[in-house]
Amino acid sequence: PEQRLGWMTAHLSELPGSGIVYCLTVSADRAHIVTGGAASRVLTSTDHGLTWTARDSALRAGDAAGAFAASFTGRHGIVVGGDFDDPANTRQTTARSHAGGAWRSDEDLTHVGEDVAHVRGSRLALATGDYRGSEGTSLTRDGGKSWERVTDQGFHTLDCTPGGTCWGAGSEGVAGTLRG
Repeated sequence: PEQRLGWMTAHLSELPGSGIVYCLTVSADRAHIVTGGAASRVLTSTDHGLTWTARDSALRAGDAAGAFAASFTGRHGIVVGGDFDDPANTRQTTARSHAGGAWRSDEDLTHVGEDVAHVRGSRLALATGDYRGSEGTSLTRDGGKSWERVTDQGFHTLDCTPGGTCWGAGSEGVAGTLRG
């Protein structure tokens, strides 16, 4: 017999202040969606999308602002973002959550955060951005509490292998790799 795949869909717009969806990530038995626009939030489902819990991300909201990307290891997460209308303003560009609790913003990036990836475990992660004079890649060694800019090269997207090699892709067809 032929088997067909089918999407089980949920209408996130029914959640109060769901905003514009920028990123979806899955970690263990949880799905996470980050939003921007009128509401910068993190939506989490632990039941395959049947229900969603929405929490403020602690990042700025606005027409072109919000949380743009997230990375999770277990229940520990980091979100990054910014404001494409004001890329030089890097306030409220990162937040972290532990054990599924409230999102907390500590030290900010010095560039827009378009993507973030954990490198090894829940403490080490890279955040990157490549937007109109607000380019760069930063490293956290403490789960997102503090950030150190490691290069002025930024990317739109980033992913890291369990072994510590990270790949980025950005403007004008530029791709790069970083070994940890």
